Amino acid sequence: MSEITQIIQALPITDTAFVALIGVIVAFVVFKADHKRRKQRATIEHYNIFYKETSELRNEIKNIFPKMIDPNDPRYRSDKELQRKITHLLALYERVSVGVYFDVLDIDVFMRIAGKLSIDWYDKLKPVIKSRRIKGNFEGAYISFEKLAEKMRKKYNRCLWFRCLLNNKRSWFKCLLSNRCLSINKCLLNNKCQFTSKYLWKYAP
Repeated sequence: MSEITQIIQALPITDTAFVALIGVIVAFVVFKADHKRRKQRATIEHYNIFYKETSELRNEIKNIFPKMIDPNDPRYRSDKELQRKITHLLALYERVSVGVYFDVLDIDVFMRIAGKLSIDWYDKLKPVIKSRRIKGNFEGAYISFEKLAEKMRKKYNRCLWFRCLLNNKRSWFKCLLSNRCLSINKCLLNNKCQFTSKYLWKYAP
């Protein structure tokens, strides 16, 4: 921001320079808006592919583990094919999370179409992620997926908190307004009666 201010101050104060500066600002705003639209479109297109790749895997895993996946469960430990499918699913989630992290994909669009589902699957896969970090001695395993899930969870909680606050504020304001109207009307009525009595007594013929 300071560099932009210095550039503006260095420009001669003429109509031509002013028009050129406005043109640069407008071009930058248009470029940013166009970039955001392209990123949003790319996120939707990528999610269509992502959904096709993960849908069958999720259904197959859910048939064995409807809720949380326990890596110590005999069904998990004895089933190498299940482990392979879970590894593949984690890799796909990690890949899309890296795309969001590096701002290639739009987090708001991804949240709108897959946020809740992704958070639920992160919670379901969390024991497996922890187990693999310990066994593989690698704390960074699936770290992008973890960060994305927690970031989306915070954004959801913030939205819920704001919505709750807004609803409570409306109720509070309505209550305050009703009480205020009643109090003001009562006060005005009493003062009006007192004022009328004083006025009539003072100026009566």
